[in-house]
Amino acid sequence: MNAEERILELLAEYLNKTDRILDRMEKTDKQSEKTEQSIQLLAKTVIEHDLKFLTVQNWIRQINEDAAETRMNIKRLSEDGNRLRQENGILITELLSLSKRVTNVEGKS
Repeated sequence: MNAEERILELLAEYLNKTDRILDRMEKTDKQSEKTEQSIQLLAKTVIEHDLKFLTVQNWIRQINEDAAETRMNIKRLSEDGNRLRQENGILITELLSLSKRVTNVEGKS
C-alpha cells in the first residue's frame, strides 16, 4: 500500500469517525433540549404547587385564627351566661324574699 492509499484510508476513517461524533453530538443536543424542556416544565409545576401550598397555608392560618376567635367568643358567652345565671339567682332570691314579706304583711293585716 502506498502513501496515497494510506492517506485516503486514514481520511476515510477520520470522516467516518467525524460522522459518528457529529451524530452523537446531534443526539446529545436533542437530549439536552428534551432535558431543558423537562426542567422548565418541572420548574413551572413546582412554582404552581408552591403557590397552591401558600394558598392552602394561608387558608389554614385563617381557619386557625377564626377558630381561636370562636373559642374566645364561646368562652366570653359562657362567662356571660354564668354571670346572668348568678344575677337571675339573686333576683329570684330577692323576689322570694319580697314575696315572703308581702305574705307576712298580708297575714298581719
